[in-house]
Amino acid sequence: MPGNMVNPERAEAKGLYRDYQGTRYWFCCADCPPLWDADPARYAVVA
Repeated sequence: MPGNMVNPERAEAKGLYRDYQGTRYWFCCADCPPLWDADPARYAVVA
């Protein structure tokens, strides 16, 4: 969610992350992973 700070360590402990194309993405809350799972390309940030 834009503007929400994510603590990767806390997200890891809660399973709030996904790996996509070799990059790990962490989420701020349990609402985000289902949205990601439905369309990860929409949310992935390309550096």
